[in-house]
Formats: sequence, structure tokens, C-alpha cells
Amino acid sequence: MPFSRGEEQLPCGESPSTASERRHVDTSTRLFLSIIISSFGLGYFLYGKKQNRLIPTFAGIGLMVYPYFVKNLYLFLAVAVIGLIIPFVIAE
Repeated sequence: MPFSRGEEQLPCGESPSTASERRHVDTSTRLFLSIIISSFGLGYFLYGKKQNRLIPTFAGIGLMVYPYFVKNLYLFLAVAVIGLIIPFVIAE
């Protein structure tokens, strides 16, 4: 049976309410992670600005901005880890 526009294809045995609950959990998880990662970004930004260091400043800006553009959770976490490590790996 073909799906019409607007209908979501669900995995076998999953009801629409279960899919809605999972989507809600994913959304709340992303929101929580965005707040935590953006807080680290703010810390990096303030540290870099106070110490006149470019790498932590730009890493902080990146960590505060990227959650608005990345939708995939695994890519979201990968970018966060890379952004958190960069100021320690790259020396000015």
C-alpha cells in the first residue's frame, strides 16, 4: 500500500504513538545536549576573548552556532567532540 504525502513509514510493529514518543525523546535529548554544548562554547569564547587567543574564541563560536544547523544526532555528537578537543590539540 503506497504512502501518501505526510504519512511517515514506521518500522514493523511500531505504532504511531510509539514513533511520536521516540521523536519527542530525540527532540528533548537534542535540546538538552544543545544547551550543554553551547555552554561549553560560551566558556571557550569567553576564555579566548579574555586571553586574546583565536582558536578557543572561534571554537566557542562554532560550538554555540552549529546546533542550529545539524539535525543528525550522531553527526551532532561528532562535531561536538571535535569542537571540544580542537583548542587542546591546536596550539597557538
